[in-house]
Amino acid sequence: MAPLAFGTQTAGSVIRPAAYCGCIGYKPSFGLINRAGVKPLADSLDTVGAFARTVEDAAFFAGVLSERPALRHLAVPSAAPRFGLCRTPMWDEAEPTTAAALDDAREVLERAGAVVAELAIMPEHHGLAEAQDTIMGFEMVRALAYERIEHSAAGRSMRFSANVRRFWFRPHRERRRSGSATPATRSSTGCGLCLASRASPSPRDGRKMACRQVFSSSDGSRMMRG
Repeated sequence: MAPLAFGTQTAGSVIRPAAYCGCIGYKPSFGLINRAGVKPLADSLDTVGAFARTVEDAAFFAGVLSERPALRHLAVPSAAPRFGLCRTPMWDEAEPTTAAALDDAREVLERAGAVVAELAIMPEHHGLAEAQDTIMGFEMVRALAYERIEHSAAGRSMRFSANVRRFWFRPHRERRRSGSATPATRSSTGCGLCLASRASPSPRDGRKMACRQVFSSSDGSRMMRG
């Protein structure tokens, strides 16, 4: 469909789709390709990669983007390439077909003359998956805060609640300090956001009155359903 395409990976969003679709997916080292203009998801993990039809195309694409001429003109190595096979701490969670596919790939490489070595799992590798989940979850919430607040139903409800608190609780606090109605309180009363009475209502009663007034409008009703 396309000779080349960009991809971004925070956990596995380049290598896994490439494997599913039978194309080349290249996830370079962190920071190799500039992320300027990319919407972040997790700043400590986001990496720009590439999809291509061949390894040569992916290398050329990455070489241009990263300004590394050596990647643009790959030469056939004079010695047999070396590969490392790492059976990660989560190897037992892999499906049998996945494990078999990697074993088949190893046999193909070895028949072609490549050297494949088993890599021992380092002690510090245990817990890396959990650490990645923690970092990604924390940074993702921050990165998507604007969209969550400005464009979601929950965000609209949060903004409405903030407006109610601003219009009710601030005048209530001012009235308690001064012992009489303030201009802000009178203004809020005129807008129908709080009701005057002889005895100053409690914050809870005021919140109920404000909500009844505002939620009686159609916009307020839509927010309650959202």
